[in-house]
Amino acid sequence: MSEQTGQKLYERKRRMSKKLDDADLIPQHFEYENQYDKWRAANPRIEYDFSVDESGYIYWIWTFIVVCGCLYNIIVLSVLAFENIRSAYIEKFIPINVTFDIIFFFDILIRSMLSFYEDGVLVTEYAETRRNYLHSVYFGLDLLAIFPFDYLLIRKTSAAFCRLNRFLKIYRIANFIAQSYGKLTQVTISLSKIFTACFLLFHVNACVFYIISVNSDTSSWDGVNATFDDDEYLPWPYTPEKITDAYFVGCDGRQDCYNPTFYYDEAREDHLVELYHFWRMNNRTEVYYFSKFTKEYTLSMYWSAMTMTTLGEQPAPNTSLQNAFEIVNTLAGLLLFAVIMGSIGDLVANANAVKTYWQTLMDGLKQYMIYRDLNESLQTKVLKYCEYEMGEETIMKEHEVRDELPAKLYGHVTTSIIGSSLVRSPLLRMSERSFLNDISELLEPHYFCPGDVVIEKGQLCNSMFIIVCGQMVEITDDDAIDHYEGEILGDANLIWFNNHLNHNRHQHNFISSAFSQIHMLSRDDFFKVLSSYDPKLKRRLCDVAFFLQRQRGELDDKKRKLVENEDMETYLKKLAIQTLELHDKMGVIEEEFWSVSILFIFLFGISLSDYCGSDQIAYGMEVHHSGVIRLLCSKPNCFDKNYSDCPERAESLHGCKNPNEWVGGFDKNIEGDLSLMCCEFDGLEKFAKVRYSDVRIRRGEFFEGEEKENGDGDVIKFDVIKDIRMHKDTEGKAYYNLTVLSFDCESIPDVKPAWLQKSQWPYFQYAKKH
Repeated sequence: MSEQTGQKLYERKRRMSKKLDDADLIPQHFEYENQYDKWRAANPRIEYDFSVDESGYIYWIWTFIVVCGCLYNIIVLSVLAFENIRSAYIEKFIPINVTFDIIFFFDILIRSMLSFYEDGVLVTEYAETRRNYLHSVYFGLDLLAIFPFDYLLIRKTSAAFCRLNRFLKIYRIANFIAQSYGKLTQVTISLSKIFTACFLLFHVNACVFYIISVNSDTSSWDGVNATFDDDEYLPWPYTPEKITDAYFVGCDGRQDCYNPTFYYDEAREDHLVELYHFWRMNNRTEVYYFSKFTKEYTLSMYWSAMTMTTLGEQPAPNTSLQNAFEIVNTLAGLLLFAVIMGSIGDLVANANAVKTYWQTLMDGLKQYMIYRDLNESLQTKVLKYCEYEMGEETIMKEHEVRDELPAKLYGHVTTSIIGSSLVRSPLLRMSERSFLNDISELLEPHYFCPGDVVIEKGQLCNSMFIIVCGQMVEITDDDAIDHYEGEILGDANLIWFNNHLNHNRHQHNFISSAFSQIHMLSRDDFFKVLSSYDPKLKRRLCDVAFFLQRQRGELDDKKRKLVENEDMETYLKKLAIQTLELHDKMGVIEEEFWSVSILFIFLFGISLSDYCGSDQIAYGMEVHHSGVIRLLCSKPNCFDKNYSDCPERAESLHGCKNPNEWVGGFDKNIEGDLSLMCCEFDGLEKFAKVRYSDVRIRRGEFFEGEEKENGDGDVIKFDVIKDIRMHKDTEGKAYYNLTVLSFDCESIPDVKPAWLQKSQWPYFQYAKKH
């Protein structure tokens, strides 16, 4: 060994033996970032994307602004039914109206830039998004909703109905609710829908009630005194006297502020009018006056809420219009609260779905464990696990999420969860990001209860463990080591070496000390992914694994030798190769057997022959690897009509040359000469045509003819071998050329041939008598 070679080996051992730090383990060329984003940032496109993402937060906020405009129009257009509001605030509403009209106009522009999916492809080009919007029904609704009828309000303030076209934008409320899923919780969305729907219905209904009240006759009502009488004397419409101002005692220090007559609570209802007049006389009260609109709106809102909730306690209607309005309110209220109760029921059911599921499961498990007579400790362990899951209110398990999401997307989710753990691993930090993504897709989630053994001492190191949540304890001979969430165990031991002191098996027990969720990666999956990457990555990982195992004292001083991993696919490939080798050996043995057999036949002077006879036809031929040939014979059912006249033995050495002959058999003597039995049939030339004129068959090959059947399953055409000619190639091996006819037996007349005798087998059963 030269001095230079020895120096190289020394330097290599020194590099392998020194302690590696983080700077050594992390390759300098690798960065854990999205390389495409970096490239795109360095090479920006010179183009502008004007599209709007329908599921984005910006468009969601914009939709909320538009919804506020829709709610404003509904509330304000309804409240204009009160004349005080129309006369005092109509001019103040005009700037707000114009503002929301401008917002509605810009909403048309924004919706024309709204991206959409076509055949799964996101379309963002402005020309396409504009065309998609202009051809939708929403464009017509939006256009009609901003049509300027407002000049009527300027000329005549009572024409509030001119803005009713703004109600066409109400569909944007449904759009906002649909976009809120995924951004807000289900409970928030449902409660907001219920509250908004109830308020708008009560509000609009109260305004309609007030309009009907204004146009109703209340002149027969007797005023304040009837306020404290029975409801049957109260009118159905709204009247100002139905709701009074607030009265408070305001005669401090006066001697006449006390009513000398005392009434018990049971008698106060009968003396309300008397008490009212007593306190109103001589300034014994201080009055807090409400505005006319406040009285009108609150009483109308009260009537609307009481009627639509079907609680009643309202004066009976007096006219047909009032009756019809009351009936419509009652029906609408029944429908409304049926929907509300259903929504609230769904909220309660969804809120308690997890607890209900686990409670039902616990009841079933109790019954099952009692039926199976399990011991109490195991029953307690099962129930504690159910109580833990019910307390955590976990809706979906890891495997359910994996089944619902696409594989690649689930891999990204898993990488996001455990990515920091993988990067901290001394082994895996040496790999590329794509490799980490690939192995993340193969992680299998497992769940353990307190006290469960996750890794048993002496178990092969065939898995890597990542603690997603929970805690594990490593039981050593002298101490117990805790492992917490985010730690990786067994990563370096995925790579096996022959000089491992424990034969690549775990040295300690690992026990779950809590309810733990652990992701496992099998060694087979690890090497399956690794095999698709550059071999340099494998060598780099092996170097790091060797150093880590040696640092922990798991390897001896023998020469390093990697134990290659073989997965099931590799085993199957090896088995297939071994099967092919065995097949080749069996072929050689078979050829030797036939060679010996032929030699034996030559020695004893026995010839080879094969015959189909006069009652069958030769439709195929097979040549064995050893050179032995045989005919494939068949008896089509249409062949019962006529039969061939065959000689007693094979005599023709030059083939069946006659147009009316076909091959009925052959005889091959010890010299290798082939003689044919040529069967004759009158009409063969007439009813048969040449299908193949030169079919070449060598050793190990065969030929089979075809049959054609009619709808009843009867053969109407079949192939038959007319002639066989033997030749030899340059190596002296025989091969055969066949002439094949296609026989149309359906066109043969059903006539008995002259040569056929009754005594000949088989009998001619279907021939016509002449």
